[in-house]
Amino acid sequence: MKKIIISIITFSALFFVFQACQKSEGTQDTKRNELKKLKTQMKEIQAKIEVLEKELGGSSSSNAEFLNVNVLEIQPQTFKRFIEIQGKVESSKAVSLSSKVAAPITQIYVSNGSSVNKGQLLIQLDDAILQKSMQELLTSLEFANLMYEKQKRLWEQKAGSEVQYLQAKNNKETLEKRLQSLKEQIESCKIYAPFSGVVDEVIPKLGELVSPGFPVIKLTAISDLKVIADVSEAYINSIKQGTNVTINFNELNNSIESRISVVSRAINPINRTFRIEIKIPGSINSVKPNQLCSVKINDITIENSMVVPINLIKRDENNKEYVYIASEINGKTTVSKKYIKTGLSYNGYIIVTEGLNQNDLVITDGSSEVSEGQTIQIASKN
Repeated sequence: MKKIIISIITFSALFFVFQACQKSEGTQDTKRNELKKLKTQMKEIQAKIEVLEKELGGSSSSNAEFLNVNVLEIQPQTFKRFIEIQGKVESSKAVSLSSKVAAPITQIYVSNGSSVNKGQLLIQLDDAILQKSMQELLTSLEFANLMYEKQKRLWEQKAGSEVQYLQAKNNKETLEKRLQSLKEQIESCKIYAPFSGVVDEVIPKLGELVSPGFPVIKLTAISDLKVIADVSEAYINSIKQGTNVTINFNELNNSIESRISVVSRAINPINRTFRIEIKIPGSINSVKPNQLCSVKINDITIENSMVVPINLIKRDENNKEYVYIASEINGKTTVSKKYIKTGLSYNGYIIVTEGLNQNDLVITDGSSEVSEGQTIQIASKN
């Protein structure tokens, strides 16, 4: 019987509210006055319900039927906000190797994708003419050394002239310098790897003539990789060197934990972003240069925060935020309205900066079905 009476009264109230909303075409002030009037009527109806419950003997705790709700017990927790941006893997060492001399290629020792070590010979250029010149120079130097030693002995024995001794010495030293220069030219016909890495591309073909400065091999280091990404200037105050990040590679189905190593101090005037760099640990060998990834940055962390789901926050006619909490009043669990102020939000949760205290019981499931002052029953507490 009690359920029927409550349902009839509630339906009638809702019908009046619906009719009032449909017919209301006045100003905002008129609507607010109408809403206030309806709320007053609702309180009067609630009072009549309580009287009828007492008359029917339904006021005893043993027979009362209250709305079951779930509540969230407020406890201080750590609030973290993340931003997610796109990034790209780059090598800290990526160079195009070129020749120092003009000569045809006589030997290519690597191919695209080859792994090489520092100092490894990659390409040999034709040095036949230089080699022949060096043999001739060695013969001349051998004779010059012989003449120098002879003139030196004569000079020491006071049997030769000083001019002849100095000429022999100068001739020997000149040939030694020419030999050293020739060896350097011959060495220039060899192209070595300046560091360990992977050959991205071998540009010329065997027998092709290359010129000084002409790129012949693109080499990339794979042991010193980094991720670069551009971040909106809106986050310039919250992203610092050392900020924690998570790098996700969809193709590899794995993620890497790291920290921001470099934060640019300049803003790109075109897209209003600044660049960050993140080092990839040397133990990670499955990542390749130019690979795309997503970067998840923990830009804000606030300890001891009061956090609630955003969908629990309601607004009154004055646009003030509030939540419903469960309170013990005269031995009954009753719905109370608490006005709050909020701050940062992320992923469906928001910080309550004012209005909530530790151990407050915020109504979660059922919050859209209750009203202030209503007696309820807590089904579960989280």
